[in-house]
Amino acid sequence: MNIIVVRSQIEWDALPRSFEDATVIEVRSNAPIVINSNPGSSRAVLHGSSRAELHGSSRAELYGSSSAVLHDSSSAVLHGSCRAALYDSSSAALRDSSSAELRDSSRAALHDSSSAELYDLSRAVLHGSSRAALRDSSNAELLDLSRAVLHGSSRAALRDSSSAELYDSSRAVLHGSIGAVSRDGRALLSERWMRIYAYPTIPHITFDGEKRIVMGCRNHSLAEWESNEWNNDSEFPNDGSEKSKLRHFALETAKKWLEEFGYD
Repeated sequence: MNIIVVRSQIEWDALPRSFEDATVIEVRSNAPIVINSNPGSSRAVLHGSSRAELHGSSRAELYGSSSAVLHDSSSAVLHGSCRAALYDSSSAALRDSSSAELRDSSRAALHDSSSAELYDLSRAVLHGSSRAALRDSSNAELLDLSRAVLHGSSRAALRDSSSAELYDSSRAVLHGSIGAVSRDGRALLSERWMRIYAYPTIPHITFDGEKRIVMGCRNHSLAEWESNEWNNDSEFPNDGSEKSKLRHFALETAKKWLEEFGYD
């Protein structure tokens, strides 16, 4: 594999349209390099504190403390403490402690301890212990131990042990063993399905901030469940049977969830 070092815009513009052999173009420049396209059979790699502006369908890998601004359908992979600003329909994969700001309909995949701020219609998938702040109508899917703070009308789907803090009219759908805290009663906290007994159990908080629990076809407030737990005598009487014990355990689990994640 060949390696070419580019230190200025003039040197980049002088590159051939394509290379016969696989070539790595190392960008080492403190002045920003505008990349409209990658020469054939090559890939651009930014090192040190290099800066680049990507257009078209160009691609780059960033290392060290380098940075990039992505437009159109360009894409980048960020490592170390690199950072990027994404516009249009550009995309990026963030690793290590890299960070990005996403706007328009851009998208990103976050890994490790990377972070991002999302605006407009941008979207992201968070892995590892990554984190994001969502604003406007942005949306994200959170996995592993990732976490997010949602503002505006943003929305998120939480899985695994991810967590979120919700403001304004933001929404979250929760799956698995996760948690969300709402700072606004209008935020949807949970649509979590637990199959502990014969029917699904769904603890949730309404847009008005009311704590409710759905058990099968019964949908009551927490206060109503506490005052009348045995409200289905024909199918689940309070007789100490195995099925009634499981229903009681499902209710107690739902109440515990509301106690732990229901913000007052």
